[in-house]
Amino acid sequence: MSGVPPAMQLSVPYVSFFVERFDEILALTVEHVEIIAVAMGLAIPIGVTVGVLISFNERVASTVIWLTGIMMTIPSIALFGLLIPVLGIGSPPVIFALVMYSQLPIVRNTYTGISQVADAQTEVGEGMGMTRKQRLRYVQLPIALPVIMAGLRNAVIIIVGVAAIGAFIGAGGSATSSSKASGFRT
Repeated sequence: MSGVPPAMQLSVPYVSFFVERFDEILALTVEHVEIIAVAMGLAIPIGVTVGVLISFNERVASTVIWLTGIMMTIPSIALFGLLIPVLGIGSPPVIFALVMYSQLPIVRNTYTGISQVADAQTEVGEGMGMTRKQRLRYVQLPIALPVIMAGLRNAVIIIVGVAAIGAFIGAGGSATSSSKASGFRT
């Protein structure tokens, strides 16, 4: 490869690796996305509901947000180690951990979004004869939606990385080939 520039000589092994193992890489990527989708499908209704409920009580809100923050301090491998005896090896402990890790950004942003809706906007709904639930649904949630969506985005970013670590306990996903290459046995 004397006529090939040095930078391209370095990339040839990587390109050939992806070409030779494209089917395996695609299957593992799909598996990774499935784990994330299931976890977010469970995390969104839980987190948004908790965020809405705590927005009505400041003392409860600070406690719940503190508890979800504590959850983020537990290393994922340690959490997986605690969950394996209860949930077994594979996807269930990973999905449970992903749901738990995603709660802080979802709950906090839902709470923050609803709490920051101006009183004047809520009073307009009250003046129109809306009930508390109607004000929440038609006034507060639509106004808070950009903040809630930012929390969902942050939750996805967090769990994409944590889901990759799940390959080390047999959950599959995009890091499975890395764990096999490192000689780590699940």
